Amino acid sequence: MRKEPVVKWMLILILNALSLNLLAQSDSLSQNPARFYEQLSAILRNTKSPVYQAKANTLLARWGSRWNNKGFTPDEQKSVWQVTERMRSKKLRTYPYLYQYLYGITLLSETHRNPEEFRAWQRYVDEMLKQRKLRDFLNFLDFSKNLLEGHLLYGKATATWHFRRADFILHYDTAFYVVFKHLNLIKASRNDSVMIRQTRGTFFYPANRWEGEGGHLLWNRFASDWNEKYSIADSYRFKLNTNVFSIDSVQLTFPSRLGKQRVTGRLTDRVLTGKPGENSVYPRFVSYDSHLFIP
Repeated sequence: MRKEPVVKWMLILILNALSLNLLAQSDSLSQNPARFYEQLSAILRNTKSPVYQAKANTLLARWGSRWNNKGFTPDEQKSVWQVTERMRSKKLRTYPYLYQYLYGITLLSETHRNPEEFRAWQRYVDEMLKQRKLRDFLNFLDFSKNLLEGHLLYGKATATWHFRRADFILHYDTAFYVVFKHLNLIKASRNDSVMIRQTRGTFFYPANRWEGEGGHLLWNRFASDWNEKYSIADSYRFKLNTNVFSIDSVQLTFPSRLGKQRVTGRLTDRVLTGKPGENSVYPRFVSYDSHLFIP
């Protein structure tokens, strides 16, 4: 009878030893894509949080459908292994770091980013991991998720800059930037919005700077006969993290008031957080022509 507790404790010690051995084996990540996926799956699922377990299962289904079915090139898979190893060397936690990183590469594959874009994204991630401030690494992963999944360039509680009908390419040189061949760029709050329709340009991260060219301005606060009277004749730029933005070289056409004249000036606008009223000072248009004739 007294031998049973001894046997029981011996079994516990053996099981603990086996589990420690498994952990030691899982600590060495394989470069074989299938084995690598299995190892990271075990790491992501190794949590007592039901919320994280559910998130892990959802992500692994999405990532696995791409990773195990030629959704990544061999070079891309190798670079993912290299970045993951760098993260391990820095002893980063599974949540949020590894989870957010795997979410990012899954979105790159799901949105069919080309190999050059994937390399650019990975190079920037690698640079962020070399920095002492890991907050910058997480911020970039959050930005990537917002860009690829939410079509969002910049957002805060009061207003967001997002886009529709866009075609864009990711780049990394001395800075990370996104080149848009075309898009509708929109700033919106709960009660107000302005759209720069059919424009093109480049967004620079993390400077939150937009450099665009061409387009027409439309507001939801005005009747339809007021819209598309303002067109952008040249290049323009502004910061997306400011409340007020301005565009130079805006041309105003208003046949009922200006005839055939095209008036060039500077337009300044602010998306309102409250409901727009008749006394709002925005948008504000200032003509460059001091001798403007209004018939």
